[in-house]
Amino acid sequence: MSDTPKLADECKRLLDNGWSITIYRNQLGSYTARASCGDRNTGRPRLKIITDDFEPSQALYRLTEKVFGKIV
Repeated sequence: MSDTPKLADECKRLLDNGWSITIYRNQLGSYTARASCGDRNTGRPRLKIITDDFEPSQALYRLTEKVFGKIV
């Protein structure tokens, strides 16, 4: 198991800053979280950040930290 904190509510920082989040169970049985930002209609580049962990809440926390520059 992972030592990543289970702080899923931290993803509010992404949502409040215009990011979209997708989370799903992958083929390995862990959970993948993906954040994307940008808009095809305005021409802004669409950024994607992807990470995974053993629990959905851990994947969301890890994703949030990764977007804001901290690798957990």
